[in-house]
Amino acid sequence: MPFAARHSNFLPLTRKTVLYLQTVLWVALFASSVASAATPTTTTFAITSNVGTVTSVSAGTVVTLTATVAAGSNPLTLGQINFCDATAPACTDIHLVATAQITSAGTAITRLVPAPGTHNYKAVFLGTTANGSSVSDVATLQVNGSAVTVPYPSATTITTEAGSGVFPSQEPSMALFRPPPQLPQVRLHSRTPQRITPSSQPCLLPE
Repeated sequence: MPFAARHSNFLPLTRKTVLYLQTVLWVALFASSVASAATPTTTTFAITSNVGTVTSVSAGTVVTLTATVAAGSNPLTLGQINFCDATAPACTDIHLVATAQITSAGTAITRLVPAPGTHNYKAVFLGTTANGSSVSDVATLQVNGSAVTVPYPSATTITTEAGSGVFPSQEPSMALFRPPPQLPQVRLHSRTPQRITPSSQPCLLPE
């Protein structure tokens, strides 16, 4: 008995569906071939300061995160490095410490002042068309001491000199304030009112 007759719910595949499945299969095979063709890489990561490689620094110290990537014995000079918080499951949002491009010198560098406490960093090479991605070993940095407070400049108060009407200022762009000129005084002269004697003639209205 034919298969379609034994399974009444079976719907034959249309030509459009067959073409779609073939396209998906070819894309998957192409991606697999590209991934297998990419050269494996190795990412090396280091934390340094002005005294060299460090694992512990004082609070407020500027540290440099440096990553290098090699394909076999050949250092790479192209690609992107993500410096990440190694304790996070994904290197996104606040767990992405910094992003840097690999320069012609073969290194990707970023500098920062880490907060007090223990930090675990790693470098992630995102890969290119010819070179596969790779992740460095985790490097731990201990920052000792309390947070460094950065002083802000105090507020400036502007006062006036008594009777001068001038604001003292060191900024040449500020204009001097001067009081408005005095208006001339107006004197009112009074005169003795004159009495008006009514006329004895009647007031004629026009007809």
